Amino acid sequence: MDDLLRYYNDELAYLRQLGDGFARSYPRVAGQLRMGSSGSDDPHVERLIEAFAFLTARLQKRLDDDHSAIARSLLDILHPQLLAPLPPATIVRFDLDKADDPLSSGYVIPRHSALESAAIRGTPCSFRTGYPVSLWPITLTEAQLIPPPFRIPATLSQDQCRSLLRMKFACRDPALTAADMENLSSLRFYLNGQRQHVHALYEMLFTRLTGTALTAAGEDQPLHLLEPDCVRPVGFAEHEEILPHSRRISPAYRLLTEYFAFPDKFLFFDCAGLESPLGSWKHNVFHLYFYFDQRVESLERFISADTFQLGCTPVTNLFPVSAEPIRVTHEHAQHPVIPDGRLIESHEVYSIDRVTVIDDQGQQHDVEPLYSLSHGSDGTQPQRWFWHATRTTAQHDDNTILSGSELQMSVVDLELNPLASDDAVVAVETTCCNRDWVADLPFGGGEPFLQLAEGGPVQQGSCLIPFSSTRRPFEDHQVAWRLASMLALNHLSISDGVDGAQVMRELLQVYDVYRGPTDAFPLQGILSLTTKRVVARTVSHARVRRTDGGLGSPIGFAQGIETTLELDEPAFIGVGLYLFASVWEHFLGLYASVNSFSSLVLTTPQRKELKRWPPRNGAQVL
Repeated sequence: MDDLLRYYNDELAYLRQLGDGFARSYPRVAGQLRMGSSGSDDPHVERLIEAFAFLTARLQKRLDDDHSAIARSLLDILHPQLLAPLPPATIVRFDLDKADDPLSSGYVIPRHSALESAAIRGTPCSFRTGYPVSLWPITLTEAQLIPPPFRIPATLSQDQCRSLLRMKFACRDPALTAADMENLSSLRFYLNGQRQHVHALYEMLFTRLTGTALTAAGEDQPLHLLEPDCVRPVGFAEHEEILPHSRRISPAYRLLTEYFAFPDKFLFFDCAGLESPLGSWKHNVFHLYFYFDQRVESLERFISADTFQLGCTPVTNLFPVSAEPIRVTHEHAQHPVIPDGRLIESHEVYSIDRVTVIDDQGQQHDVEPLYSLSHGSDGTQPQRWFWHATRTTAQHDDNTILSGSELQMSVVDLELNPLASDDAVVAVETTCCNRDWVADLPFGGGEPFLQLAEGGPVQQGSCLIPFSSTRRPFEDHQVAWRLASMLALNHLSISDGVDGAQVMRELLQVYDVYRGPTDAFPLQGILSLTTKRVVARTVSHARVRRTDGGLGSPIGFAQGIETTLELDEPAFIGVGLYLFASVWEHFLGLYASVNSFSSLVLTTPQRKELKRWPPRNGAQVL
């Protein structure tokens, strides 16, 4: 409606200027059209001019909207998630109920479990979990980052142990021991705290870690050294996505989208390989040690047990809804997709997941999107009907504007003729969010509390950080420019002799659409990006039989691209230099071609080479 007002004012000003000029040129036949800046003295003339300005404003707006229709449709094919609203997200912590049964076998909250908040204006907000959550009857009672002296494993030197992260765990039931929790093989931690401290700790864990050990309570207990790769990052795998993504989209772009949408989803790490030592310990308390070859004194006083949160998962304001059935008529070419007629103010469609047409014979027919690949060009029988949806400003039946958007859907054939049946009913399965309602939930003291919809031996979840706001990144006038940028980037390569850093900035700017001017990504902190061809040894993870009869892993060599990325550390304060580089490293790996690899080297002017990642092809480290 605000856009229409702008068009109306432009048309009204033009008509007044044109009418005044015409009256001056032909005073005998058009003298009554003479107007000043305030309008005509004749109220009837003024009413006609305003009515005509309103009609021409609507027409001009419709013509301008049509300019972006093709661009919007193409962008909906290439990256549909960039047109959808970005739902609120947060980190939620769960804990087991303090019941008599200590649940020594643990309890798992599956991924995509439904949650509900307290009611807002009579309606609760709905959410779903992003990661599976394993809950155990143990508590992290202490966590310290300390300098020497401390116990050192025999396999590590003094230079490899300049600081120690020491965690102390205790079973909640005094009668319970570590051996009773036979399925406890790994622990997942969320790094909680101020951003600059959390990012520094995340960097230490993945660049300065030299060893990890487990020990029972008591200084006389032996140290059990864990495998070198026991500490693993979380959030990069395809099954760890928190936003629905079309399978037509490369997982590489999924990573960039989720990094800019909610970077906190990556601030998790797993410590695996715990089952061997814990399975034989009859102790109620045990320690976990992380050894680093660097001491960061400024970080030591900020580390506590509160920094490492167990039982956490990202949570997004998304939930499935079966929309109101649409009865197809000849009166309208498009029909609004209404998730729930009683909850229009609180439900906004994020995506359409499935469309089914029920004909007059009661037969159900699955309908594919119009801009899809099911048109019979491969020799198969093409579908008869397709659905197409456009996103518009949401409004009530009384034309009052709602926050957010709504979808208008039509069912057409390949020639865009609408479905010609007054007896057909269209059933639509959607994923929705609660518009801007989540912003009204109170925050503080663990609130808002979220309850599992299906129950379980779990206390209500508490939010560790405020919900991000609902964001809608693309307005109509921006769509064509974003599409042009994406198509242009498809023809550029960071290894073709062009300015790699500039290409990288252009790519990131396309996806950095969820932030405001005050928290925009520091593109100026990308100083340089260069590539070179290298050859590296690769080891297959498959076991094959050697000529001598034994088993081994085949060793080979492959050509690949080594990328050197130079970032300016002051520009990334509060953003997380290493976390961003990790996302970029996975992004490059997902674009590596067959029989090739990608390898990233991270450097800064302040510390020179900071990290050299092993060769990667897709999600596999070679």
